Amino acid sequence: MREQGGRLIAEKAGVGLYVTRSETNQGMVLNFSLAEAIGIGNTIDGWRKTFADKAVLVLGPTAIGRRDFLDESGRIPVLGVTARSVERLVLHYVDGGPPLEETGVDGGFVVFVDAWRPLRELAAYDTAGRELERLDVRYLDLRYYCEKDTGCPR
Repeated sequence: MREQGGRLIAEKAGVGLYVTRSETNQGMVLNFSLAEAIGIGNTIDGWRKTFADKAVLVLGPTAIGRRDFLDESGRIPVLGVTARSVERLVLHYVDGGPPLEETGVDGGFVVFVDAWRPLRELAAYDTAGRELERLDVRYLDLRYYCEKDTGCPR
């Protein structure tokens, strides 16, 4: 738990993905907070419908702390939630270079992606290595952050 409330779902290098619950006139709502930046919420029934045919959902990028978006290596944190069956994620870049792999996924993730490399797809796998879902993530163009930072590798 943190001071502002919520349960930590995933954390890496001080960047956390938190979930809070609140009762509304639409029912119980789960809100996912992307570090200090923004929150994304839905009713419990809404989340069930979302994950009825999905294994992974990318919530988006977030800041590191209060101001910085990139770490010293030019990477930006991207957060998301997963179905219980997901154990491993593999993020592929457009350039075909080495992918980013995250193991031990348990309901959510924080991955630090290279901001200067366009993203291609994110694949989710279960403990047996079976692919559960493959998402096109080309829409998530993070090069904007790198262009604003003179220390970002290109």
